[in-house]
Amino acid sequence: MATSQTEGISITTCPICLEEFKTPKYLPCLHSFCESCLNSYIISALKSESRGKSGKTEFHCPVCREVVTPPVPSVKYQEWAQQVPFESFISSTNGSK
Repeated sequence: MATSQTEGISITTCPICLEEFKTPKYLPCLHSFCESCLNSYIISALKSESRGKSGKTEFHCPVCREVVTPPVPSVKYQEWAQQVPFESFISSTNGSK
């Protein structure tokens, strides 16, 4: 039986904002997020983890904590989420673009 925290959550729900995906992207661990949610998470995670260290080149998946390196390392970290692959299955399931 589902708990009150998991009721209503489906494969079309972003685990960060808990809303239907908007521009879904997926990480190598196959967890998916809205592009804007992932972007905000990456920026926040790198700022808090680096604490003054420059050149951070990885972040952790918000769900499973697997280390993720950006698909295009030469791009600024503020643009990493744009480089993450588009999740077309979820997009076709909920009609997001």
